Amino acid sequence: MTNREKLRQIGGNLRSARRQARLTQSQLAQQCGIVQSDVGQIERAEKNVTLDTLLTLCAALGIEIIDLMQMEPANDSESATDGLQA
Repeated sequence: MTNREKLRQIGGNLRSARRQARLTQSQLAQQCGIVQSDVGQIERAEKNVTLDTLLTLCAALGIEIIDLMQMEPANDSESATDGLQA
């Protein structure tokens, strides 16, 4: 698995965990002290995420970092407008 594929997996798993927590991108970003566009870019593997940010996101979602790497991402094809949905 390439690094890009790993980033996509982490991003997809982050999206799944966020949705399971019933949070929008904006709500998660606010809890973590980052901007909503960063959450979207991380979920789409368009932005490299620091370990610090990843740990903060995981804490806000009540999961461990290893969970993001082991979970299978949900099969969803929602667009970047996801941040506007609950």
